[in-house]
Amino acid sequence: LYEKYKNDDEVMLLSHTLDPEHDDVVFLKEYATKLGIEDNYTWHFVTGDKKKIYELAEESYFVTAVEDENEPGGIAHNQFFVLVDGEGRIRGFYDGSHHMRMDDLKYDLLKLLDRKKDYDSTLIGKVKWLYYRCTGGE
Repeated sequence: LYEKYKNDDEVMLLSHTLDPEHDDVVFLKEYATKLGIEDNYTWHFVTGDKKKIYELAEESYFVTAVEDENEPGGIAHNQFFVLVDGEGRIRGFYDGSHHMRMDDLKYDLLKLLDRKKDYDSTLIGKVKWLYYRCTGGE
C-alpha cells in the first residue's frame, strides 16, 4: 500500500507499536528506514504509553492487544488492518495474514477514495472464478 499511495495526500498509514518499552522513537525511525519509508507524511510509526495503546486498540479499533507470556514477544494481538475514513469511522477490518483479505482492503480503499476504475479488473475475475470453484459452481 505504501508504494501505491506514498505521494497521495488523501491516504495515511498509521502503525502503532505494541511494545513501547522496546520500540522508542529512534527504533521506529530506524525500522521505517529499513522498510524503505522515504518520509513520515504518508506512513506514521507511533509509540506511547502501553496502557493507552492497548486501550486505543481495543476501544477505538476493536482489535485485540493484551500482554500474554505464552505468545511470541509476550503480546497477544490480531494482525488486522483497520480502514478508517476521513471522518474517523471504521470502514473495514482486514486480516493481514491472508492475501485475499489484503486484496479486499485495496479494493475497499479505492471505493472509499472513489477510484474503483484504478482497480485491476483481472483480479476481480480471478476472485469470481475462485468463488465459483469453491462453491461448486453454484
